Amino acid sequence: MQTSVSPFEFQAAHHAIAKITPAFSALKSIDKQALGNDEAAWAETQEFMALLDQIQAKHQRVIDCGNAQYQNRPVDLINRAARRQPEIPSLIEREQKALQHKHSARDFQVAELQKKNFTAAQIDHIAPPVPQSEIDASQAVVAGLKAEAVAIQKFLADAPRYDVALLLETTLYPDHDPIAEAAA
Repeated sequence: MQTSVSPFEFQAAHHAIAKITPAFSALKSIDKQALGNDEAAWAETQEFMALLDQIQAKHQRVIDCGNAQYQNRPVDLINRAARRQPEIPSLIEREQKALQHKHSARDFQVAELQKKNFTAAQIDHIAPPVPQSEIDASQAVVAGLKAEAVAIQKFLADAPRYDVALLLETTLYPDHDPIAEAAA
């Protein structure tokens, strides 16, 4: 028996059932008389109906497995992911603005010191440039947040399976904080 049903498999099974069920029902209404009492045609019709029944049963098992997965979905984790997802763009913007503010503050200091005829060496000593390590750390935080947003989107779109492993590189995964790790 299938243990995990992807969203694609679940949708494909629903599509197949929706197409097969009316055809199967129509074939069931055919009797021998409708086939001119032709035994060979009747046997072929019965074989085809048996095949359709097997295919329908296979797809129904996929749907049943998907429904069971959905019933046992990690509701708390889904809710946390749904709450976290809209927070991420503002966190990215805040991180980018914080770095931009550091650059702007230094640019302002540099302009003021240049007006007072300080040399470049003196300016760098008084108002040192934003260290590359801070820039790299900020960019890593932004990249981590963007990756987290993608992972959360994939997780939320993974119904009925809701594969928790999709959240491995997110703050939602238990005992894991990739943002802090990226900034370290």
